[in-house]
Amino acid sequence: MLLQYRPGELRSAPTETLLIREGEAESQVLVLVTGWAARSKLMPDGREMILQLHLPGDLIGYSPALIGEPPHFSLHALTPITYQLLDRKRVAAVFDTAPALARELMLRLAHRQRIVEYWLMNIARRRVDQRLAWILLVLFAHLRHLGLVKDGAFRFPLSQQQIADVVGAHVIHVNRVLGQFRQRGLVRMQNRQLHIDDLDGLRRAACACSTVADRD
Repeated sequence: MLLQYRPGELRSAPTETLLIREGEAESQVLVLVTGWAARSKLMPDGREMILQLHLPGDLIGYSPALIGEPPHFSLHALTPITYQLLDRKRVAAVFDTAPALARELMLRLAHRQRIVEYWLMNIARRRVDQRLAWILLVLFAHLRHLGLVKDGAFRFPLSQQQIADVVGAHVIHVNRVLGQFRQRGLVRMQNRQLHIDDLDGLRRAACACSTVADRD
């Protein structure tokens, strides 16, 4: 349904392109077609915190459009991307004009809320090694669902500093945990590819009981 709704030209943007700026007058509403993007927020001390990673198929920016407020986050490309813009007024009007699409949007909102809740629990109640294992499982599940995992490996464009921003830890700590995962035979990184060599072991490392991380 969403694929039928998203008319318009396929656009492209290089790495580090700012697609949505926090607080700008009107939020862009877009569908990410290829590549990775990051939703982030500027902290009072000037640091940037990554709130969510976006992968192909994600619909981004529709929450501010629905409530008529400026975006409360920024969005920038982590890799070269392609995307399509949606008309924000049409998105806001779907509850009157397209009930089936409105239902899909509500399902997406519910799924996002679920992920956000687990994300908060992950940051607040788990050690850094558990946080990192959980994030890798979520990415693996999402990318496998999209058919972008081959032989247990997928493209992984994040730097260690970006990983640290995602899990809320110091980059030195992240480097140490990744080294431990590699020594335990759980994961390895090579040529911007993440190889998961022991999926069950990574699940145990994350204490993963969430279906968010196990979705096919």
